[in-house]
Amino acid sequence: MDLTNKINITESKMLRVPIRTIVKDIVEILKLKKVGTFNLPSDSFYSFQNSMSDFSVELYLKKKKKLPLPIITGNYIHEEDVIEIIIFYNPETIEKNLYFVIGELNDILAHELTHMKQGYKGELPSVEPNLTPFEYYTQKHEIESQVEGFKRVSKLTNKNFEDVATQWFETHRDIHHLTKKEETIIINKLIDFKNGN
Repeated sequence: MDLTNKINITESKMLRVPIRTIVKDIVEILKLKKVGTFNLPSDSFYSFQNSMSDFSVELYLKKKKKLPLPIITGNYIHEEDVIEIIIFYNPETIEKNLYFVIGELNDILAHELTHMKQGYKGELPSVEPNLTPFEYYTQKHEIESQVEGFKRVSKLTNKNFEDVATQWFETHRDIHHLTKKEETIIINKLIDFKNGN
């Protein structure tokens, strides 16, 4: 095994405990069918061994009764060591959609925790305004974070990485606004990055 692969495997393992912990905390609150802003953890900061920094999660829960599936987005704010998670959900169908929610949260948290790592390594550029969706999704730091998120889902669901990435781009068109051709180019870039090319 080459050194690059060994580093990647070690970094992926470092994400497991934080992701599991945060997903569990979010799901517990979501099951209460509440709305509002929740700061996690309740005792101010998550602190994990080998983590770049202590950090917190700001969870925003918003009800939308007509949604067939929850809509979940995330954001990492480096200056504040905060991961924001926003969930729009239908309280009447949340129990049957928990498997979907858990998968989405695993993807998003792996993605945002990778941005945290990039921030502490000085590899997270400031947000550039006016990027097209294609330019945004092909930035080096975004490619790396997408790969980490999709690898996490691939491992959890026992699905091929390419299938996970393809499904995400198909089901999230309302978020990314890419053409089918652009999706294909990005998926190929993700596969190349995952394979060390």
